[in-house]
Amino acid sequence: MNTFCFAAVVVPVQAGFGLLLAVLVNQKIRGAVAFRVIFFIPVVTSIVVVSILWKFMYQPDGLINSFINTITFGAWQGTAWLNDPSTALTAIIVLSIWQAVGFHMLIWLSGLQTIPEELYEAARIDGAGTWRQFRD
Repeated sequence: MNTFCFAAVVVPVQAGFGLLLAVLVNQKIRGAVAFRVIFFIPVVTSIVVVSILWKFMYQPDGLINSFINTITFGAWQGTAWLNDPSTALTAIIVLSIWQAVGFHMLIWLSGLQTIPEELYEAARIDGAGTWRQFRD
C-alpha cells in the first residue's frame, strides 16, 4: 500500500512540476540557464548525499522544525518526521520529488525546445493566446 501511495503521488507531481519548471526556464529571459542548473543539481547529486542532507533537515532539531518553530513563534513544535509513521511516507515523498523533478524538467525542456518558433509565430498571427499556444 505504501508503494502504491508513493507512486500515485510522486509520478504525477514530478511530471507536472517538471513541466511547469520547463516552461518557466524555456523563456528567453536573463538568468534562465542559471535556473536550469539550480533545478538540475539535485539530479546529479548522489542519492547518498541527498539522503544525508534531508536526514539532517528532518531531525527533531533540524532545519525544517527550526523553521516551523520560528514562523509559529514557538506555538507549534516540530515532529520527528522520519520516526513518526504518520509523517515518514510524506517526508520521503517530498525528498523524492525534490531530488528527481530536475530530470523531468530536462525531459520536458528538450521537448519544448524542439518546437519550431515559426509555429508559435503562426499561432500568434492567428490570434492564439499563450494558453492556446501551449495547449494546442
